Amino acid sequence: MPVAHLIDVLELLAPAVELTIVAVLIAKKLWHRFPAFTAYAMLHVAKIPIEFFLRHHPGRSYYTTYFLFYWATEVLSAILTYAIIYDLYGQVFLRYEGLSRLGRQVLNWVAAILVLIGVGASAMTGGNDYTRFVSGIMAMQQVFDIVRLGLILFLFVFASFFRLRWSNYLFGIAVGLAFYGSCDLTAQALLLHYGSRAHSVSDILISSAYTCAVVIWLGYLLTRANMVDQSFELPANDLGAWNDALAGMLNGR
Repeated sequence: MPVAHLIDVLELLAPAVELTIVAVLIAKKLWHRFPAFTAYAMLHVAKIPIEFFLRHHPGRSYYTTYFLFYWATEVLSAILTYAIIYDLYGQVFLRYEGLSRLGRQVLNWVAAILVLIGVGASAMTGGNDYTRFVSGIMAMQQVFDIVRLGLILFLFVFASFFRLRWSNYLFGIAVGLAFYGSCDLTAQALLLHYGSRAHSVSDILISSAYTCAVVIWLGYLLTRANMVDQSFELPANDLGAWNDALAGMLNGR
């Protein structure tokens, strides 16, 4: 199978699986528990087929529409990904208000820094408005990819250190995001090092990684919900002490 056809198959397979994910979320009444993830899945159900149509339709007017649609949905997808991570932190540390508030404040600062980087990149780039716009968005996207993976890995490390048990659904969403984020960064590294020669390999890696991620999400969502038993090998009051200290600090005491 030619490379282009393989990429097309992988791209169209992902929204088909995500449509099933949306159906499962609705059937299990999980959409209200994971609103950002539900919105993310629904966005990609529509986003990928529309991009596919616009990219394969000849004509300059369609290219302009594709360009605007692609970057608009990429920004929206990044915002929803950030919201998913926000929800993950909140639910993993649901019993610990201080840790939950600290995690959310850190995420808010990260969002502000991403916006500043995008604005700064746009301001420092010469050329027309088009060039500035693309440079700003690409700078935000690259930094966001690194921060996204870093935040998820930190959550894994912290939860593992305190022996926090996740629900199947939370763990599956986090694993899928981490897997796709790591593959996305690998693809970007290939493009930076090899340039256009690695374009096909990068496209295949990103498409196959995202398809694998949605399969991971679907697999975990189809499992039965487990009871979230917050148990620790370390004494529970160690984590409680951290939480109380952070809560006091955040409240100004």
